[in-house]
This record gives sequence, structure tokens and C-alpha cells, in this order.
Amino acid sequence: MSTFIKAIRSETASFLDFNPNANHLLNVIARRARRTECKLNNLSIGECFVGFKSVGLTEQQYRTAKKQLQKIELVSFRVARKLTGGVTSGVTVAKLLNSRVYDINIDEGNATVTPNQRQPNANLTSNKNDKNDKNDKNDKKLTDDRFADFWNIYNKKDGAAKCKSKWNKLRESEKDLVFKVLPNYVLSTPDKQYRKNPLTWLNGEHWNDEIENITAKKIIKPKEFSQ
Repeated sequence: MSTFIKAIRSETASFLDFNPNANHLLNVIARRARRTECKLNNLSIGECFVGFKSVGLTEQQYRTAKKQLQKIELVSFRVARKLTGGVTSGVTVAKLLNSRVYDINIDEGNATVTPNQRQPNANLTSNKNDKNDKNDKNDKKLTDDRFADFWNIYNKKDGAAKCKSKWNKLRESEKDLVFKVLPNYVLSTPDKQYRKNPLTWLNGEHWNDEIENITAKKIIKPKEFSQ
């Protein structure tokens, strides 16, 4: 039986365009991730086995991609024991943590869905009030998702509550500008100690400063996000 995964349009997905190896690794994990629990291999929903040879990357590319996905909290990794041909060996298990970039179409009929994973759909029929409530919830979720994307891409996690309060006061046009500038700013400050605190960056509207810098000189997009 064929199944599908759904690619989500999000700021995090756009950010991964700057990191092709991490993008590739995430795609492989999403396609391999279990839709139901597998007791035989001791894999939970969203988990799969990975290794640098099996995903077509060099060992260094694989390690860097893993770190990138962990930094933006898309995937976690653990080492498990696997019995193959009578020999027990250590293998890496990847777990997709959320559906910010890929919805793996969890088989809800045969598994328990965790709060961080896709929730089952409500009844197909609903009255007008139900639809309005759903639209309100979707609008709030979209706002929350955009802040989550900003928070994880910025990756200097200090003062989340104040940052979110400031974020919610920004106009949508300002948020769009933030996401145009943010990848280059993060790439230019790989050492986070030299990166402004996120609240300072937002309060100072530094996305405008960064836009001036970008237009003044050509920004070369690196193939990989610096560690």
C-alpha cells in the first residue's frame, strides 16, 4: 500500500534551502519515519534508522546535517542496539519531532498520536460556528508557528516570553522582512556569543539594518550552515 508525506510551506522549510545536506537528511527521515509503532525493531511513531552511507552523504556531511537539524529542533537522535544476522550492533535512530516541514501522515487508526504530532481531523460536517472557531484557531496557530520558526532559526534562546510578546506586536509585513534577512544574519554570526539577544534584535528593528547591508554588497549563500 502506498502512502504519502506532505511538505509544509514554512519559514523553517525556506531556511533549510540554505542547508542542502540537512534538507536532504530531513527528507530521508520523513520518508522513512514510522507511521505506526514497530515492536519488532523497537521503533516508535516518527522514528527510523539512519546512517551516513544509507542517506548518500559523507560522514562529515552527515554529522553536520545532524547538528543542524538538532539545533532547530526538527529531529532528535539516539543510539540503539540492533540484532542483524545474529550480531548486535549500535545503530542511530532518528525521530521526527514535529510537522513544521513534513507531515508524515501518521496512521491514526492504529496508533496513539502524541501532542507534538498531527492531531486527528474533527467530524467532516460542522456548523458555521464550528468553522469560525476553527479559522480562529488556525490563525492563532499560524502566528505561533511563525514565532516558533523565528525562535528556532535565530537559535539564541533567551527571554522567550518577552520575545513572543514583541513578535506579536509586529506587522505581518515586518515579519516577512525578518525572515528575508534572518538567514543571512544567522549565517554571518555562527558563534552565538556575537549574535545579539533576540529581544534586542527585535526591539532595535535590526532587520532594516541587515537589509541595507545586503543591498550594499553581494551575499554569497554558503553550501552549508557553519557550525
